[in-house]
Amino acid sequence: GSQLNVDCVDKGMEQVGSDRDPVTGLSEEDRTAIRDSWTLVNKDAQGNGVAFMLRFFEEYPDNQEFFTEFRDLSPDELRENQGLQQHAMRVMRALTCIVESIDDAHVLISVLHKTVDSHLTRGIRVAQFTELFDVFARFIADGLGDQFTPAMATAWQTAAAAILTVVEARVQEQLIATSSEASTADILTTSSRRHRDAHVDLSMNFSSNWVIALVSKGRPGVEGLRKTNTVNKEKRKKKEKLRKNKKAELESRNREERLRTFDIDSSTCELAPLPPSGKRCTHGHSFSAIDVRLTSEEGIQLLHVDVYVL
Repeated sequence: GSQLNVDCVDKGMEQVGSDRDPVTGLSEEDRTAIRDSWTLVNKDAQGNGVAFMLRFFEEYPDNQEFFTEFRDLSPDELRENQGLQQHAMRVMRALTCIVESIDDAHVLISVLHKTVDSHLTRGIRVAQFTELFDVFARFIADGLGDQFTPAMATAWQTAAAAILTVVEARVQEQLIATSSEASTADILTTSSRRHRDAHVDLSMNFSSNWVIALVSKGRPGVEGLRKTNTVNKEKRKKKEKLRKNKKAELESRNREERLRTFDIDSSTCELAPLPPSGKRCTHGHSFSAIDVRLTSEEGIQLLHVDVYVL
């Protein structure tokens, strides 16, 4: 499943002084308020981490689909699930790392860039980060109660705005870079050469780390993109009810985000047959499957794609 997992980098912190940081907009008073509030929350990192994740899934239930190991669990089941508990601690450590970096904007940006880069291949985008901090702002306020001062509220609001600005810029930067590399990818091998005229349109599958595409030779573009995740009927009914209640919010989040289109006859993908081929999709089309892995020059996996050739 998706993990908010950040490795803290060495921090040669410099005291910024009382003026607001030109990058984050945080004053020394803001940074103190953030550290003080986080110290209170982090006293029970495990309990608060689990409570935070439960509230996150309650308010934005679609995001539970990112986690294959517990996407179909109820709130009660989630609370006792070891995978959720472990992930909650990873989230708390990541937030601790961010808090510990707020004195140095350059370090904070580096931490956030690592977080974004590790999540892009999992389908995580700006919307998910925005939702996370939206819930967090209210969670920490409700959790601390009278201990949560107006100064803390202002500080976290400023910090969240700065964090999301960095996140959004990094997402756009990386997607543009990925799209540029994909356009020159060479995935011609014996198994794909006969499809050299096909065009591949990629659509992110938000339930896993895979991108699924249907390729139709002879047609410019893609026909019949489908998400692959399924949920049981009862779960689907609950989700549908929540969708109706939050229609305006959900309409703004397209769950089949189109990333890019590129010709299949370009340069640098590792390609291998992915059995079984010759099966039929739900619409009765026969297809063969190809496993495409696109990596950057630094060896970072940019895409891992199941390409189904009609």
